[in-house]
Amino acid sequence: MNNYYLDKLKKIYDEYEEFNNKKIPLCAAETYMSDFVRQGMSSIFEGKYIQGYKTRIIDKDNIGSNKIYPLLALVEELCTEIYGATYVDSRTLSGMNCMAILIMSLINKNSTVAITLKETGGHPSLANILDNLGITYLGIPYDFKSYQIDYDALNKMLKSNKIDFLIFCQSDILSVPDFSKIKLPNTTGLIYDGSQTLGLMAANLVPNPLNYSERVILIGGTHKTLPGPTCGLIMTCYKEYIDKLDYTISPTLLRNIQPNNIAALCLALIEQLETNFEYEKKIQDTANILGKKLEERNISVAKINAEKYTNTHQLFLLFNEQLTETIYKRALKYNITLNKRVSKLYTGIRIGVQEISRYNYTETDLDKVADLLYLLQKNDEDEKKIYQKCQCLQSLKAPCYILNDIFMV
Repeated sequence: MNNYYLDKLKKIYDEYEEFNNKKIPLCAAETYMSDFVRQGMSSIFEGKYIQGYKTRIIDKDNIGSNKIYPLLALVEELCTEIYGATYVDSRTLSGMNCMAILIMSLINKNSTVAITLKETGGHPSLANILDNLGITYLGIPYDFKSYQIDYDALNKMLKSNKIDFLIFCQSDILSVPDFSKIKLPNTTGLIYDGSQTLGLMAANLVPNPLNYSERVILIGGTHKTLPGPTCGLIMTCYKEYIDKLDYTISPTLLRNIQPNNIAALCLALIEQLETNFEYEKKIQDTANILGKKLEERNISVAKINAEKYTNTHQLFLLFNEQLTETIYKRALKYNITLNKRVSKLYTGIRIGVQEISRYNYTETDLDKVADLLYLLQKNDEDEKKIYQKCQCLQSLKAPCYILNDIFMV
């Protein structure tokens, strides 16, 4: 066998493995997935096809597909218990694939929607999708001082404009919208992308939009505060949406799904149920403890009120543009995964604590994280001190809140 390509692949893998072992994981978009959950990824479900879901076209399905459908039914059973949805669709491939498929299934070119814009923390891909589909959109009003939706202005917009859908799709988010403050007209639907907060929502730590109105669709990617694989979830209780979505998603828009990811998603949901969502509770506590420790080191941290920095896994560290760039370059050098932001919402650094929460960081550990971030923004960079802090934190990657059962062979 010619080992040239195998050697190249091995080198790519080894280099990433080394980076992954050494990194200080503060990226708000990633988390640790347990070996228990990974069993689904490498299972024999990989690469299998189905046509449809509830509305199944038996004569177009591959023989054996009937053995795959129970996976989708199991996800639905789990999410009905956890999120209260009556229809659960796990066929889409990621959070934004989920959003694009949903928009193509439910919203036509003559519609007008209101969305969370990029400058208010919204996912930038959403506007691109709507532009490409020729759908008119307005920006959902935002209160930049409180890092929250401007409900009075939003309700005035809903009253004076015919809005077919409100679409909340926030990448940078300290506080989930208070859905009880939104006066949703009978003809307006609400799509909420909970990619960032699905785990927190499952633990009843942030509001679930399905509890506030019938015409709601809750969607999201499943690999942030919900520590699962890359997969898209669509959940609703509204029959009109269910009827449109079921057949349109597959086989109309998707011809193949990823049953192995769906199996892993089942395992992730089971794991969180079995561990009583202690991981998600740890996330919120960790974020606010770290926020306080950073502020004690004279780092300006955004707050949602006088006592609290965040209701999610994210913290916004506020710096001027020049210092933001300096910190980001130093983070690159030392494999500290964080994000820089220069926007109307804030200029500075976004960090997420969901992965370090999975490693059950103590207050002492969080002191080390705060010290490290403090050192990154000092003018007199001390490489030796930064390196020592990184080495201390690299040794703390012992995952908690996991199940150890191995049963897929």
